[in-house]
Amino acid sequence: MGGGVTAFSRSDQQARDLVREIRALPGPGPGPVLVGGETAAMIDEEQTIGRMLGLVAVLIVGATAVALWCFTRSLVILLKALIMNALSFGAAFGIAVWVFQEGHLHGQRGHGADDCCVGERSPVDLRRWRSMTGGACCVGDR
Repeated sequence: MGGGVTAFSRSDQQARDLVREIRALPGPGPGPVLVGGETAAMIDEEQTIGRMLGLVAVLIVGATAVALWCFTRSLVILLKALIMNALSFGAAFGIAVWVFQEGHLHGQRGHGADDCCVGERSPVDLRRWRSMTGGACCVGDR
């Protein structure tokens, strides 16, 4: 059992790489090396969300489709509603990325330069979007 502290911020890529490197080391026993801390928790949460995201999307689409089919018995209305739901979700997510990740409306929100980041445990995980698009989480990251 050991411990350590680094100079990296909890959301820095270097901290994430360090957690992955430590987890890849052989442990003293038969099990994996366990790593704790905010960076490790953030990595674990992202992996869990990533594994469950497809199942949750299928369940939501399936439940919506079944409910609409039972109420309307119309394939056209069902498909239209599913497409409109996907478009509205995409628009809402796009606005959240535009405001928080890209830093627009920064002055109107009344936050300082260090307060513009979205928290690690926010419901809309913009960090995943950041890793997919190569964008910055904060205005200060640029």
